[in-house]
Amino acid sequence: MPLEGLQVDRYKLIRLLRRGGMSEIYLAEDTRMPRQVAVKVMQAEGSLYPDANIANDASRLFEREMRAVTTLDSPYILPLLDFGKQTLSGSEITYMVMLFRPEGSLADWIKQRVNAAPLSVADIAYIIHQAGEGLQHAHDHNIIHLDVKPSNLLIRHRPETPNRPDVLLADFGIAKFTGASQESKAIRGTLEYMAPEQWRSYPVPASDQYA
Repeated sequence: MPLEGLQVDRYKLIRLLRRGGMSEIYLAEDTRMPRQVAVKVMQAEGSLYPDANIANDASRLFEREMRAVTTLDSPYILPLLDFGKQTLSGSEITYMVMLFRPEGSLADWIKQRVNAAPLSVADIAYIIHQAGEGLQHAHDHNIIHLDVKPSNLLIRHRPETPNRPDVLLADFGIAKFTGASQESKAIRGTLEYMAPEQWRSYPVPASDQYA
């Protein structure tokens, strides 16, 4: 069901930003504060998940992502602003609200620099350091991200140092809680960034550093 133009709680959905396997992310206007936000939505709609097991798995992962992000408080991780459930046009949706970064992701930034001068080693180290700090904070809270890649690192431009944007780790959609008593052994991640142990369904915190 298209959601553009509809309102989820206080957030008016403007346009679709990205569609994933289990959810959609919309640019939205906060009707109570003068700001734009990103709203990630999972629809409990049979046409999206005709297999009940897939639907249950999608719902479980979405709830787990919300639980993971609410435990984290780091300047290098995209914060969760709000979350909830609502019925729209007869369909129940679960949603979470995050900061909107108009600059896009590190992947977008790299593509835009195709004709620019190469980054220095110090610039690259600065970017990697921020990603590493975000991951370390997650690992300290017993969370393995499992999908570290440039498109899941959002950026904030710094005009005074254009080659050194701020980096925010995002999308904990398939994150794993270490030590959880019941965890799925399904193989999840982006193939080209997955560590060998992740392929074997036994990821560890170092799997994120591998990516």
